[in-house]
Amino acid sequence: MKMTIEEKKVYLNEIFRKGIGANRFSTQKEWAELLEIDRTGLSAALNGSERFLTDSLIRKVKMWARVNGLEDYPEKPVEREPDNTVKELLSAVRDMSATIRSQQETISLLAGLQKQLLKKQIES
Repeated sequence: MKMTIEEKKVYLNEIFRKGIGANRFSTQKEWAELLEIDRTGLSAALNGSERFLTDSLIRKVKMWARVNGLEDYPEKPVEREPDNTVKELLSAVRDMSATIRSQQETISLLAGLQKQLLKKQIES
């Protein structure tokens, strides 16, 4: 069965993470050297560039993964930022909303003062 571009990208990234997890390599450059391909092309393929996600590349990666025992190797978990990010963003939004309200109140007060000054200037 022929793989779609998205399936090829997912597979390539999966093997990349497994290779790092198995300490077979630590960079895209090292992996490209092991596969005997151009690092720039590998990087483009990992990022989903259709031009570089060729059947030939996938065959080469599958063979390399088989030889290196990575087909069933557990994938290295992707390190993520803590979920505090969402809480921090919500807090920042609340702070900005409060600041905006305060600025709107200040603008209203200044507008009122400006009207009073204009009125006094007209009267005098």
